[in-house]
Amino acid sequence: MKKTNNYVDNKALLQAIKRWRERQKLDPDAKPCNEIGKAILDIANNMVRRWNFSGYTPDWKERMVGDSIELTVRGIKNFDCDKYTNPHGYISSICWNACVERIKKERKASVIKYKYFVEEVFDADCADMAAQVDMDFYNDMINKIAEYEESIKKKKSEKPEPIVTDVDDTEVLTGLELLYGKDF
Repeated sequence: MKKTNNYVDNKALLQAIKRWRERQKLDPDAKPCNEIGKAILDIANNMVRRWNFSGYTPDWKERMVGDSIELTVRGIKNFDCDKYTNPHGYISSICWNACVERIKKERKASVIKYKYFVEEVFDADCADMAAQVDMDFYNDMINKIAEYEESIKKKKSEKPEPIVTDVDDTEVLTGLELLYGKDF
């Protein structure tokens, strides 16, 4: 018999969520049981061990786990036990999204720090300061700022243009125009 390496029993987790939902019908303030909490912790901790997140510092990974737990605890009440049977997948997707969002936040924070240093602190005209700063590190900061700003511009330019005409060239109203009319 092949031994499986599942750290969360999906069927048992589904039953625990169902029991918690039944308790919530009697007491709306009922807290999830320890089994659900342990599953959330295990999934969040194992998510940051994936190869996708291997290059990040332990500090970032700790924040990713914290965000994953927070969002999962907030979102577990939205899991529909009658419609879906894979709570592990639901929790994993919340954890994945939390990790990606944490990376975005940390990247933005790093760029803000780099910009502050480049624009407000570093003075290339001052010989003493220029001698203290490693120019490779300084150039790396400038490159990271430029890459980040380029990615932001690219995302803004990739937004699809709304379709303004139909097949027979009649005007089609989109977005808020549908609600408020063409002259909005």
